[in-house]
Amino acid sequence: MNRYDGYRFKFYGYNAKDSNSITPGWFDGAIDNKNEVIWISGNDIQTLYSFNPATEKFTRYTHQSNNINSLIDGELHGIVTDSSGTLWIATAKGLCSFDPKTKKFKLYTHQREDRFTISNNNITQIEKDADGNLWLVMSQNNIDEVDCFDPRTGKVIVHTADGYSFLPRNINHQAVTYQISAGRNGNLWISSGQKGLYGYNIRTKKSVHYVHNANLPYTISNKEIGQVLEDHSGNLWIRTYENLLDYYDSTAGKFYHVSSFSNPNNYFVTQIFVDKSGKIWIATQQDGIYIFNTVQKKISHCEA
Repeated sequence: MNRYDGYRFKFYGYNAKDSNSITPGWFDGAIDNKNEVIWISGNDIQTLYSFNPATEKFTRYTHQSNNINSLIDGELHGIVTDSSGTLWIATAKGLCSFDPKTKKFKLYTHQREDRFTISNNNITQIEKDADGNLWLVMSQNNIDEVDCFDPRTGKVIVHTADGYSFLPRNINHQAVTYQISAGRNGNLWISSGQKGLYGYNIRTKKSVHYVHNANLPYTISNKEIGQVLEDHSGNLWIRTYENLLDYYDSTAGKFYHVSSFSNPNNYFVTQIFVDKSGKIWIATQQDGIYIFNTVQKKISHCEA
């Protein structure tokens, strides 16, 4: 793990003398809760870590076969935290909650006779909306479903497979993949692997749909969309499945392709983040990190 304080990077790696040190692996999520502890979920290593920035110490949580209150034995696909500080973890075997005070995990799974349970146990993504509800993307046979889950009651509010106008109905049983990103003022942005970008507001119930059109300028550059970030001004930053970056100017109603990188032919965007000041942080696979200043309209390369 790398930590950046605005001036320099600090690396935290595996230490054979420390059983709680972070181990090599693929990590799917990192969040900070109201206790200013950073939580990190490891996918292939099936481990949850907490990191205290003040002490610079990790605490490791894994599955224990003789403890029903331990972490589930399976892949972890992301984490969010609710208003009470409880963690919610997307796993390949269901939805898992964790209370940092009691150190206990609880698993929520699909129950065939109960329509208020999740549609599928293989949860590939989790996102929290502006009202505190959880949106779960679940995959089965390469087809994704989306549920809205209320963490206060522990029950599903909506199964989108039952019919939601802002999502395409999978009539022909073609493989459709989704990724959900929470925006401002109740906005949800639903990226479709094949059918463009959907926007839905949980309060007004209004929806929009953006698709690529090769005959029109200023449309989204690709029909296959990945992560979407809505910044403080309501503009969108969009990672396509080609790992390129689009920018949507909400005032002008136009999409632009971002190409101001030191190596524009080989940058491959992997993650987008906005900080409290409004700066956009763009992580790339082969060219480090870029920072876009939304006030100055300038992009700079963050050197290691």
